[in-house]
Amino acid sequence: MTLQPTKKKRITGILIRDRLKHFPLIAFAVLFLMLFFLKNSMLAKNAVLTGLHRAATVVLPSVFPFLVLSDLLVSVGGLPCKISGWLSPVLRLPPSACTAVLFGWICGFPIGAVCIAKEVEGNRLSQNDAERAVAAASVPSPAFLVGVVGNGLFQNISVGIVLWFFCVFSAAFVCAFSEKKKQKNRKVPQNSTFQGSIPFMKALTGAIRSSAGVSLNLCAFVTFFSVLIAAVESITVAFGIPSFFSSAIAALLELSNGILSSTAISTPFLLPFCAATCGWAGFSVHFQIFSVCEKMHLNLGKYLLAKGFQSAVCFFLAWIWQFFR
Repeated sequence: MTLQPTKKKRITGILIRDRLKHFPLIAFAVLFLMLFFLKNSMLAKNAVLTGLHRAATVVLPSVFPFLVLSDLLVSVGGLPCKISGWLSPVLRLPPSACTAVLFGWICGFPIGAVCIAKEVEGNRLSQNDAERAVAAASVPSPAFLVGVVGNGLFQNISVGIVLWFFCVFSAAFVCAFSEKKKQKNRKVPQNSTFQGSIPFMKALTGAIRSSAGVSLNLCAFVTFFSVLIAAVESITVAFGIPSFFSSAIAALLELSNGILSSTAISTPFLLPFCAATCGWAGFSVHFQIFSVCEKMHLNLGKYLLAKGFQSAVCFFLAWIWQFFR
């Protein structure tokens, strides 16, 4: 069935109006930031250097090896495992998606999203399952939570371990209850492509090449958000905005900056705030995930809603737990 020319014009007009509706706000923000960086060129320069240093010393060492190994595992057809079979009825996801989620829980973002994107490219995962799995797999790594949050901020490793458990539980909880259909009625994509016959050396070189591209994209996002956060911090200080709101803005934008700025939060809210920040993960991570899953056409609204629920669950769990510490 083809649309009539008048209907096509009407739909095109609606799409153009929707895009133009937010154009003045976006244009104002872009022009404001351009003028701000021209006036504060040293601030922008230092923020870029800080972002590049963080990308080179934190992002690449902690992400690149896992990207190569996970990509290699997917390429040779070894993604499903026994644990994923146990998780499948809990998360209401196929076993291969559950293994990708496990990768995300253990290795941190965006490892799980990369594995899920590969499954979608091979037509082995439906769009709905992939969207739910990506949100569930986008969890901070235990190394970050134990080292930076637990040991660095609270001087207590057990806090980082508990926060990781809260993030995993909230991800599983939201993933399980976001699926209304029963698992037996799930539609599985047809004509899926299985790549288990790829020679090992070819799979390895392909994994290294693709992982290098993904890593560079992640470094670019980290650098850009480092500059953006530096601008936000400078503006909040100039206008005398309370430290709580400054910390909240930093937490919305980027995970590590949100954690580091949380020292301005009062004690009863410090732990729940950090838990909510870890559950949310920040727009920097969200854009990294969307960059990795570009070919999936990920639903932005569903993904952000799931991350918002995960953040709320983490806040609630941490608020209760702090009274029993």
